[in-house]
Amino acid sequence: MIGGENEIRVNFEYNGTPNGDETLQLIVQPGVTMYDEIGNQLTDTVTIMNPDTLYDILAPTIDMVSLSVDSFITLMEDRPIMFTFNEKIDSIEFNISSTVLDSINYEYEMASSDSSIEITLKPPFVSYDHISINFSYLKDLAGLSTVDITYTYKTPILGDYDFDNAINYHDLWDLVENWELNNMDYEIGPISGQVPHVIPQLDSKFDIEDGMAFVQMWVMVSERIW
Repeated sequence: MIGGENEIRVNFEYNGTPNGDETLQLIVQPGVTMYDEIGNQLTDTVTIMNPDTLYDILAPTIDMVSLSVDSFITLMEDRPIMFTFNEKIDSIEFNISSTVLDSINYEYEMASSDSSIEITLKPPFVSYDHISINFSYLKDLAGLSTVDITYTYKTPILGDYDFDNAINYHDLWDLVENWELNNMDYEIGPISGQVPHVIPQLDSKFDIEDGMAFVQMWVMVSERIW
């Protein structure tokens, strides 16, 4: 600047992609004053321009998931999963599917900030299944959209207590030890369905049904005949 300009053009540079939450404001540095050509001082000695919101060009996506895809969906427990978006969401569509079952029971709750959703998968689940959560449509407040973001989780093999995708003497020992302790967390029978895709129908007691369920799963897994 040399003085006498009617307009001042300022070029802003920024890193990253705006999502609509950012604002820009041009202010005068402390100790600096501005005058017009006849010597009138700028009355607002701080603000040159009002805050201006950057236009959102960032498509909505999922930034964080509370449960990694290499984690198991345990067969008889509620499994809440939190999905956090990169910005506020105006519209959302999703579906949950199973490779074995026709449908999966679930509940969901959108956060008051509209920037996350918690989906709780409800048991019972099928042994040795894959459950997929597909976000078929996400739209942000600026109208930008994203389609088909999918997370797929496995359910463990019934009787595989250490989740190593096998049934062996370690699992047998876990069952026997907890049977003696009457630890119902290790109950697995009776079962319904076709091995290995079975659903526990727990009756709150250890008996021959639990033993038979374990033997059937052990034989099937050992021979890998499914």
